[in-house]
Amino acid sequence: KLIKKMGKEHTITLSSHILTEISAVCDSIIIINKGRIVVEDTLENLTQSFHMEQEVLSLEEIFLKLTKEEK
Repeated sequence: KLIKKMGKEHTITLSSHILTEISAVCDSIIIINKGRIVVEDTLENLTQSFHMEQEVLSLEEIFLKLTKEEK
């Protein structure tokens, strides 16, 4: 709640591997893999871009799809 409240008035940079928390509190997402930015977009745009038929992918599933070619 505190991060959401502060984010209304300030820019907050949050780094985490816990993607469920990131998707709960962040509007904009930057995914970095091996020191390179893979994608920078809003959570809404990312989930729309990776919408699979009736299934909406989680941020973790999107991360795995974006970084699997980067190995």
